[in-house]
Amino acid sequence: MKISRTQIEVIVVGALLLILVVHSMNIPIGNPIEGAVDSEITDTSVKATNTSEKNSKNAEERTKSNQNITTKVYTGNGVTFKYPDSWTVTCDKSGDDDMIFVSKSDPNTYLQVQIIENPGISERTLEEEGDDSIMLGANKISNGTIYIDGQKAYMQDHISYLWPFSWDYQIRTITFIKNEKMYAILLQAPREEFSKEPFNVIIESLKIH
Repeated sequence: MKISRTQIEVIVVGALLLILVVHSMNIPIGNPIEGAVDSEITDTSVKATNTSEKNSKNAEERTKSNQNITTKVYTGNGVTFKYPDSWTVTCDKSGDDDMIFVSKSDPNTYLQVQIIENPGISERTLEEEGDDSIMLGANKISNGTIYIDGQKAYMQDHISYLWPFSWDYQIRTITFIKNEKMYAILLQAPREEFSKEPFNVIIESLKIH
């Protein structure tokens, strides 16, 4: 299920309203799917060193599993990246934004890139909003940063439990600003399959022109 700009705006507006209600009523935000999420990733007391080691191990495992993947190269909309040759790439417009969809045969397993001209937001604001953001219909399980084409990007992982997402899917958002444009990347796959999907083939090869 591809997320349109209109749906993204609904999520953002809803999140802002929820934050206002929570702060005004001093209501603690609970975990609606606490029992369904692996305690290893929901335990906020896990130290950064353990997280780093886990991410490093996962990256090594993904690299090994993706070594034999045959890829194609997409160039357009000011970006270039590799993607599995069994996947498809389609492009669209959402208002003034360019949209690139890289999808598997399963329509709910995909990577979406939204390119926003003159976003009117600073990198610092982007970082702060990422730390405090709430995605309606999904439970945040982690925050982090990565580098894409030499640019620091802000990454969040969620587990879905309500519309507009499919049930029990892992959703990863990656946002960064480069060359006066904001790149909003959304990855989605069933939670149990997310780490097995070759998303890193695309992310690690992404170059901004």
